[in-house]
Amino acid sequence: MGLLTRCRVFFAFACALSAGCGDESVAGPDAAADAATDAVPLDAAQCNAVVNRATLVDTVAMAVAAPTPQGGPIVDGTYVVSASTVYTGVGGQTGSTGVVYQATSVNSAGTYQFVDQGGGSVQRSRGTFVVSGNDINITQTCPDPTSLTYTKLDASATAFTIYDVTNPALVGALTFTKL
Repeated sequence: MGLLTRCRVFFAFACALSAGCGDESVAGPDAAADAATDAVPLDAAQCNAVVNRATLVDTVAMAVAAPTPQGGPIVDGTYVVSASTVYTGVGGQTGSTGVVYQATSVNSAGTYQFVDQGGGSVQRSRGTFVVSGNDINITQTCPDPTSLTYTKLDASATAFTIYDVTNPALVGALTFTKL
């Protein structure tokens, strides 16, 4: 499963894409007050009404090893994707991959509400996350319950980066910057 797909669970920091994910024009509160979880799968349009405030970013391949994630807490707030990177290793592909992506995440007290778009319809999700060292455990609760593994984290007071380390030879990273 690729990073952009995995990132739909959490921010939807990553999962399998779901169908019928609502209309980006639906405006709603830009807060995490409604990040409560559901045990029953829902249509993704019911997951949240967060407005995608991000601009499109190009996914760039870099022929270097991925940095070693250092961990850290994710500070509550609204974040937008500011970089999308694939670390291909020494001698690997470099430059634009031709994939563009945009996402906004509202995080509060270990919960998230997420909206993204990457080459198709708008996707919405919500769930919870737990940070332990440089590991981040993500559980999507809407629209379909699922968990994410093989994810690492770097975080500061103003940004965080999640890494898909499923394939160590091809590590994907999404950087989110706090608004």
